[in-house]
Amino acid sequence: MGPYGAGKSHALVAARDLALASGYDACSVTLDSAQSALNHPQRFLHGLLETMRLGNSQRGYSNILTSLLEDPKATEKLAEVAGGCFDTNTWLDGEIRWRFDSLPSAGSDDAVLRRDELVRALNGERLIAATGSRAAAYRLLTFAIRAVRIAGGAGLVVTLDEVESIFTKLPGRLSQRGAYRVLAALLCGIEDSSLRVVLGVTPDAWEWLVQDLPFAHNQTSCLTIEPIDQLAEYATGVPTYVCHPISKKEMARILDRIRELHRSLYGAIEDEDSWQRQRQAATERRGPVRLAIRYAVNFLDAQRWRGIA
Repeated sequence: MGPYGAGKSHALVAARDLALASGYDACSVTLDSAQSALNHPQRFLHGLLETMRLGNSQRGYSNILTSLLEDPKATEKLAEVAGGCFDTNTWLDGEIRWRFDSLPSAGSDDAVLRRDELVRALNGERLIAATGSRAAAYRLLTFAIRAVRIAGGAGLVVTLDEVESIFTKLPGRLSQRGAYRVLAALLCGIEDSSLRVVLGVTPDAWEWLVQDLPFAHNQTSCLTIEPIDQLAEYATGVPTYVCHPISKKEMARILDRIRELHRSLYGAIEDEDSWQRQRQAATERRGPVRLAIRYAVNFLDAQRWRGIA
């Protein structure tokens, strides 16, 4: 948690790396008002899962599933898990059960095609904005968590950045309440202890969320897996790491280090007075650290090209 530019995105990357080092798989999404809108899990699930990393490899959920389905023993375990996760009479659940039952032997002509079709059904690619697709998204995520453990992972860590987009980007109250429902499912509804969720959010947005949740509980129609009442209670005591904006001295040290690295590559070619003015302006300017770094690199590159010319 922290204000704009305080390093929340960097902290989420650090959390992901710690999760990977601890044996967890990890996936992430930066929320917006379109395909990654928090109020529509059927929209963002596929993109979220495809960012999945297993250990130190950047693989994607589809590749992880494919590897598991190439192993007969792992396939048997996946089929057993699928039987418990996809037990409704919906079209997606029926298709997944049928595709597991009809998987051919590895040597048959259509083995690869049928396996790929099953992967597409499991990775959320076929989810559409239709009745039942919201609940289907949660079932697919639950299956993914258990598939991760079959693949050897300790569990799944999901990082959601820019959670404040609930208030800054979603168009109205109905959309915001839809986002509350998804947070409730992720944080309280999916009953699997190997799921960990890390949020990046501004303090004011979190305060609004905590204040609004008790009212939303009584005014929002939810699925059973979306317990907003539990989220309202949980949110008041959720573990929090506060990101503080860096100080002027810290910014100055970062900029000096950037110049050292630049000089190690290209030599000392920048004008000292111009650099000190750039450095002073950057330490006084409020904003994301990444922009200050970008401006410093652009300045040094401009000085280098001016020297070459």
